[in-house]
Amino acid sequence: MAEKISKVEKSLTDDEKAVLLMIAALLFGVWLRLAPAFTAGFPLNDGGMFYSMIRDLRQNGYALPAFTSYNNLGIPYAYPPLPFYLAGWLADLFRTSDLVVLLWLPALINILTLPAFALLAKAMLGSRIKTALATFFYALMPLSMDWFLMGGGLTRGLGQLFLILTCWGAYKLFTSYSRQALAVTIISGAMVVLSHPESALLAVTSVGILWLFSPGRRHNLPRAFLAGAGVLLLCAPWLVYVLHLHGIEPFVQAMQTSGTSLFMWTAIFTFDFTQESSLAVLAVFGLIGLFIQLSKREYLLPAWVVLPFFINPRSSARTAIIPLAMLAATSLLDVILPAMQAKSSPKNNSKCLVGYLFLGYIFIYLLASGFGLDQRITANQLNMSDQQAMLWVGQNTPVESKFIILTGEPMMMRDPILEWFPALTGRRSQTTLQGWEWISGQKFNLALSSYQELNKCFQLDPACVIGQANKLEIPFDHLYVKKQGSSSAGFFYTRGLVSELEKSPDYKVIFENDSVIVFDRIE
Repeated sequence: MAEKISKVEKSLTDDEKAVLLMIAALLFGVWLRLAPAFTAGFPLNDGGMFYSMIRDLRQNGYALPAFTSYNNLGIPYAYPPLPFYLAGWLADLFRTSDLVVLLWLPALINILTLPAFALLAKAMLGSRIKTALATFFYALMPLSMDWFLMGGGLTRGLGQLFLILTCWGAYKLFTSYSRQALAVTIISGAMVVLSHPESALLAVTSVGILWLFSPGRRHNLPRAFLAGAGVLLLCAPWLVYVLHLHGIEPFVQAMQTSGTSLFMWTAIFTFDFTQESSLAVLAVFGLIGLFIQLSKREYLLPAWVVLPFFINPRSSARTAIIPLAMLAATSLLDVILPAMQAKSSPKNNSKCLVGYLFLGYIFIYLLASGFGLDQRITANQLNMSDQQAMLWVGQNTPVESKFIILTGEPMMMRDPILEWFPALTGRRSQTTLQGWEWISGQKFNLALSSYQELNKCFQLDPACVIGQANKLEIPFDHLYVKKQGSSSAGFFYTRGLVSELEKSPDYKVIFENDSVIVFDRIE
């Protein structure tokens, strides 16, 4: 058997291996990204605020509204609008609903990041086989999917796509100047700014790193300024319009929620930011590759992994995985596999066999991890019972109603019920924090921890709800309580709270189905 493997190896050139690897990366990458949308019947996890913003834009004849209707908070419509225009236009073109667009478009955008990454890796690594392996690693890396496939991935995914293209253009611009590279950098850079605010910040950081470690960076400085000026010029109409309406305040407020605690920076030291389940294979490969590059005094990729964590800790991992995938491919091909190859007589093929077994293990492990991620993503969506309950609330409660929502999900920013309730009902949710970052600034992080305490009341009694609501100074007319179900923390059951509410003269059941019960508060 070892002789057959050796013959296969000899019959395939590195270029042929690269082609097979790239085909595998694209096939499995596309499958893993489309599978959740095929399984789900509703946008995954979040996206409720963006759904409202798409509707606001379409109802306003594609002229930017001053504010979004989401949750009746008076949130400035200052979010970069390109994803909402794209979603609205596609909904009009295909005569479908905004919900269908939010289900499928994030996955399709995320698929486009794969060829974009391959272009960047080819430019930076030079080797076809390393490019193909890096693309394979990136395609199957959980963090390259996860939040990008959800409803909110409409903006995050578009930001990631154009961030990669911006880096590709900038690298070509700094290493071999051409007008085409300048045009790609300017256009992609503008699209990043118009897609996602954190991606824009990380794009600036990444391009700065590419410039800092480029050969002849003094000569590249005018090119960098020219590209930056071009980006500002293309974005100027939107920026001027938003600044005229709202000033700089919404952007200042939003920037204060990006997270700057030392705890968030520790991810780069523990190297646990790849979100791999159990064995962090790619993180280990990447860490080895990082030190290999340092030993060769090649600092670009290591710096690109590390430095973004000190600029925007909350989202930097989604940028760090770009150079990390390249480092992982480098360490595997340059160090790990050569150590497993036979170097003596042609008859000694045991090490070669071990190398192929190792590659097979890595392939199966990454594929299984990707499948597991798909299962977790698909499970975190708004179920039919909640959709029915929200439809009833939107049709049968006063428009000015204020709700407290208790779901048992400790990760409130990853709770589809909290985010989708205002979008589907048109009613105010006092416990939904999406959008607050544009109006509350640093208070957002404080509110998050306080509201998590309120959400814990599902394990206690009505007095807890009243006490926490009074403490937070949030009036409410109704309670929306999840009876039982599963969350990121496991299974929960709220029958005790529900029973106490049913007995209380201060509350009246106005709606109930298999998993939701809605109470009217009687004062």
